Amino acid sequence: MPPPDERNIGGISCFAVLAGLSDYLDGALDAHTVDQVNAHILGCDQCRRFGAAFAAIIACLRDDLRIAEPLDPGVRARLLARLRTGT
Repeated sequence: MPPPDERNIGGISCFAVLAGLSDYLDGALDAHTVDQVNAHILGCDQCRRFGAAFAAIIACLRDDLRIAEPLDPGVRARLLARLRTGT
């Protein structure tokens, strides 16, 4: 039995929208499903709020993971030397 606040908007349920958020954000859904999710989010404040918060967290994580810590010059030199010699 679905939860009492489960809604079917745009041809897709809240559960299906939330279960597919990662794929939605990664661009891994087919065009029809993307249209359904977009329609659902327009009509469902609960999924829109959760989806926006989830998207913001994912964006922050992606940004943080893209920023590489500077490599210590000594470590870099040793790594390059080993790569050159193959040891």
